Amino acid sequence: MPGSHVISRLTTSATTITDNYVPRNMCLYDHHITDAPVFPSIPFKKDGSVNIGHDVYLGTNCVIKPDVTIGTGAVVGAYSIVTKDVPPYTIVAGNPAKFIRLRFDMSIVAKLLESKWWIYDFDFDLIYDLPFDDPTRFLTILESRKSELDEIMALRASLGITERDILELIPK
Repeated sequence: MPGSHVISRLTTSATTITDNYVPRNMCLYDHHITDAPVFPSIPFKKDGSVNIGHDVYLGTNCVIKPDVTIGTGAVVGAYSIVTKDVPPYTIVAGNPAKFIRLRFDMSIVAKLLESKWWIYDFDFDLIYDLPFDDPTRFLTILESRKSELDEIMALRASLGITERDILELIPK
């Protein structure tokens, strides 16, 4: 499925769809202003800037007007013109862009936002094998691994090294 962006999966990134998925932070660039320690950010300006959340899919040639926020996990259809804020995990399309539907039930959306799954480095064995095609199972397994992930993230932050550096230090 190269080039596909399946909206029923947790992430719209095509890098998690194929069996050839190599998680080296490909296509994982953060354009959202956040405290997340893993991904780089673009400095926020309060002069009509657009604010784009995590794991957002922007269709071909869409236009986003100034002072608009696109929420985490949202999908904007190709050639759409977005004039108003788009809530997280919402699909919008058209000119002007209109609400089409939520990608997941509101309870799943709330849990995904609360989990902040996007802050974790996908090089981790603890994240790599998560079921991106089943958000409910994804959240259950992520929660069971959260303390390990948080511990690694804290160690990384305190030492200023990457997750790959840390994993090389852990005996297997």
